[in-house]
Amino acid sequence: MLNNVNKNDVPSIIRGFRNLDCPLTSGEIALLLGVHLSSINKWERGNYISETNFQKLIRLYNEQKQKPKETRQLDVKAIRVQLGLSQLQFAQKLGVSSVSVSSWERGIAEVSKANIQKINDLVKGNISKSENTENEISILEYSSLLERISKLENECREKDKKIEELERKLQSKNDFVAEFLAKNLK
Repeated sequence: MLNNVNKNDVPSIIRGFRNLDCPLTSGEIALLLGVHLSSINKWERGNYISETNFQKLIRLYNEQKQKPKETRQLDVKAIRVQLGLSQLQFAQKLGVSSVSVSSWERGIAEVSKANIQKINDLVKGNISKSENTENEISILEYSSLLERISKLENECREKDKKIEELERKLQSKNDFVAEFLAKNLK
């Protein structure tokens, strides 16, 4: 949370958007604030910002700071990469801007139902070209599977940590028993 900031801090605040869990580009900041990109660039260089825009900027930063990566509706980037498309190519196939694709991938904007359907159709079309249609899955099913895999990977990491901790405790007890036996069996 940004507290006790003033307008002199605006350049560092704008740069700070790039270090968040869901980083924002200058273009995305402009889009979300409803201002022109040139305004963001001027503010980043220390030029004047109105009090209204200053407050909107602080509010946006605080909202984005609290927004975890997992708030994404579906993992658009994983789908796009799986299809072997750049953001621009993916956007063109869906009839949207590359800024929209970037915003979806960063979790800044949610994918509308209409665009989910377009993505679903794109994935189905891609699967149909390369595989039997019996293997088709919807984009939401695909996204759900990716989410499940991610959760399972996290669970495995947690269990690995517990196993390592138990192994350390066991080794400590084995060392204690060996030391005890060495002292008492002499």
